[in-house]
Amino acid sequence: MLLTVLALVGPLFGLILIGFIAHRRAWLPAGSSGALNAYVVHLGLPAVLFRVLAETDTRELWQPGFLLATGGSMAILFAVILVVRRRQGFPLAEAGLDGMIASYPNTGFMGIPLCLAAFGPTGALAAAIAAAIPVTIVFAVTIMIIEFDIHRDHALPAALAKTARQIISNPLVLWPVLGTFWHATGLALPTPVHTIVNLLADSASPCALVNIGLFLAESSHTGGHGRIGLLVGIKLFIQPALAALVTLVLVPTPPVWASAAIVLAALPTGVGPFMIATHYGRDNSIPARAIFASTVLSLVTLTLLLVLLGRGA
Repeated sequence: MLLTVLALVGPLFGLILIGFIAHRRAWLPAGSSGALNAYVVHLGLPAVLFRVLAETDTRELWQPGFLLATGGSMAILFAVILVVRRRQGFPLAEAGLDGMIASYPNTGFMGIPLCLAAFGPTGALAAAIAAAIPVTIVFAVTIMIIEFDIHRDHALPAALAKTARQIISNPLVLWPVLGTFWHATGLALPTPVHTIVNLLADSASPCALVNIGLFLAESSHTGGHGRIGLLVGIKLFIQPALAALVTLVLVPTPPVWASAAIVLAALPTGVGPFMIATHYGRDNSIPARAIFASTVLSLVTLTLLLVLLGRGA
């Protein structure tokens, strides 16, 4: 199982390293990081959201313990971090981003292949279902929080109106809405459209990881270690503990689904917080380094967790 985890984590480091070297060797022109981020936010990630909502079979979703463990652990941690950060004096947008860092798992890139290897087809299905939760809920809530923070100096009705307009026109919100409408038709996507959406969606994570490497190469930020350590610790230890509490104690869940929920909760932070922070001009050094640190540490934590669950080798 160690080799399995290595095989999944290795490409993430490889793509980050490629971005790092590309910046240091000047393989890409100045401004490439901004352009690459714009591509991911306006095309790649929206295609991921559209695909998840348009093609997820809702008949397969009804696993109460699993859904509560995956969605509930995310919601609880996001809300707790948001409230705590606000009480500590953090701006609303930064508090929301910290909540996302501590709760947003790298399900698509790591979760699906890892669960397939550890738990077979049922595990892959569980991961595919879980992938819909962060990208449709955590993304939307974080964007709403940031948009409201941007416009909060206006009178409340004007602030709400401006926030609503920005949210509706945001591709990270618009595309999943379109995906939901398409799913409701019951029709399959036309083959050319399906192919285009898949090509765009499959490019999102690699481009985002390369962009993190570009950012790390040009970044001079060195502070915030305690803040990052806390968020990474919550992501890698508290979230899977909550998932285990739900599936093993509160809501009895079939063993494979319970194990998959715990492993998915233990995944490192996905690229979403970095992309949103960069898109809105917020401090993206914290999410970038949190993603990198949680991915490094997950090599150990995921391996140990799989052994504890009886899936190690």
